Amino acid sequence: MGDNRTLALHMASTIYSDFDAETRKFLGVHEGLIRVSIGLEDPEVIAEDFLQAAFKL
Repeated sequence: MGDNRTLALHMASTIYSDFDAETRKFLGVHEGLIRVSIGLEDPEVIAEDFLQAAFKL
């Protein structure tokens, strides 16, 4: 994604928001799809962030 930070993007409402529902379905982009681009942070910190986010659901 061109950043040195870890990013999590909801694909249907960001990168593919201009695509119609049929095209998103064809491409496999569904409402639950999240793209994660890992940055330069400590891997343990990234894992802790994911675990913390999962428990908030």
